[in-house]
Amino acid sequence: MKQPVNSKAETAEISRARRGSPAASADSGPQPGGAHKRAVLLSGCLLAVLAVSWWHAQEALLRAGVFQLSPDGSWLTVDGVETRDESEVAAVFEPDHGQSLASVDVSERRQQLLAIHWVREARVSKVWPNAVRVVVRERAPVALVPLAGGEAVRMIDADGVLLEYRSAGGDGLPVMTGIDAEMDLRARQDRVKLFMAVMDACSVQRFSERVSEINVADLENALVLAKYEGRLVRLEMGNDHLRHRVEMFLSGVDSWQSALGPLKSVNLRLEGQIPVVLDLGGDRQS
Repeated sequence: MKQPVNSKAETAEISRARRGSPAASADSGPQPGGAHKRAVLLSGCLLAVLAVSWWHAQEALLRAGVFQLSPDGSWLTVDGVETRDESEVAAVFEPDHGQSLASVDVSERRQQLLAIHWVREARVSKVWPNAVRVVVRERAPVALVPLAGGEAVRMIDADGVLLEYRSAGGDGLPVMTGIDAEMDLRARQDRVKLFMAVMDACSVQRFSERVSEINVADLENALVLAKYEGRLVRLEMGNDHLRHRVEMFLSGVDSWQSALGPLKSVNLRLEGQIPVVLDLGGDRQS
């Protein structure tokens, strides 16, 4: 039985339907219309206008007289400097004279302040409309350090940073030996840590007031020179159980000297026995 033959009109209709079907299209995704393109273009133009407006507003802010920092530096307030020269802090802010407060980079200025060797901590704050406040904390020395190699006496803080000697804050400090001029910061920090542990242990019965020198050249064995009954006695402390060893010395020194005579040196590192060296020649008078 013969199939009916489509008319020319039906054939054309089928062809148009196939061309317009999703299967016949090379790109199956939806095509953006003109309205969508115009919306994207408009959004881009709006963002550009906003960016330019922001830039002009910022420039106007930088030029506004109310925010200008006076050339004489009166806008800068510095707190916390007690024993040092405040001009070292003020010098960090010299580039900001006559500029807008808005242009001051407080993070950068803080890092520059921390680069000053005697500054341990710093905080920089903008005080609107036209002032800056700086608060610094000085490094506090914990000991006097006669450096090996013939250099003058220096001071050192708890972070192992060497400071030049100053009578303000330096008088009455104990002496820490065992550090040379070539020692790096990490090595100094290790020795300051041992030094401070020994000083803490010597707080028993205020014995630290009798300590005149602590040698920390050997991190395994701190050597303490302390005054006792007008004489200097050297104590070998090791590096652990320090408080116990100080207590052992204080509880036994009177009986040792009564039985043996004046002491020159005591080794406190050994449990169950305490080797001593007698000061028979009397060469350790203080």
